[in-house]
Amino acid sequence: MQKKYLQLTTQKIAYFEMGEGTPLIILPGWGLTSDKFLELQKILSKNFHTFSLDLPGVGESTNPEKPYSVSDYAHVVCEFIRKLNLPQYNILAHSFGGRIAIKIAAESPVKLKHLILTGAAGIKDKNNLKKNIFKILAKTGNAFFSLPIISKMEKSARKILYRLSKGYDYLKLTDPIMKKTFQLIVEENLTNLLHKINIPTLLLWGREDTLTPVSHAKIMHEKIKNSQIIIYDNIGHRLPYAMPDEFAEQVEKWFYKK
Repeated sequence: MQKKYLQLTTQKIAYFEMGEGTPLIILPGWGLTSDKFLELQKILSKNFHTFSLDLPGVGESTNPEKPYSVSDYAHVVCEFIRKLNLPQYNILAHSFGGRIAIKIAAESPVKLKHLILTGAAGIKDKNNLKKNIFKILAKTGNAFFSLPIISKMEKSARKILYRLSKGYDYLKLTDPIMKKTFQLIVEENLTNLLHKINIPTLLLWGREDTLTPVSHAKIMHEKIKNSQIIIYDNIGHRLPYAMPDEFAEQVEKWFYKK
């Protein structure tokens, strides 16, 4: 299957389009391309008109021309949807894609009818040691690793500390704009937007998720009025693409039997 391309004001977005009927926009997690969700999209396309995006800076979509915030990504996705000229649409979002979806659902919900969040990011833990480590490393950068004791084992130290802080995605980035983008994104807490979401919302989570724990899903469920939560045992953050058949079945059951 060939990807399609849509030129926006500042971005060219690559995407897969499949199926007919109710439009469903799929937003991948950080660093994941639409290819990762291809199997899930194929299954869902039997009942939905699906669009799975390479977000700016990933895959075959162009890089941001400046560091992007979550709002910038939301703006790009909304422009993509407007270009498709859809009368209404639904969003299925994973991990970082969940941040974008929360922004859209809370601030630009006019044509958005249903929301599905899985392993969605956006909740910022207070006094989280791992995130505090990442914040220090992101701000001090090479200065920290130039310390005499650390410099002797710089390469190993970087990997260990970034893994401990869940900042390994940051370590892998080489583009300065994308590094700054990552910092802007992880520092934003979207908790205060959740109560503004009034559309039917399905939360699908893996109980073993260590990146966006089940406790975050429960906060979202508590604050999003019209929401349902389903937790899968023995699976973590990879839920939507590790279990595409079970995941799609639950989405369809919820969507068509509400």
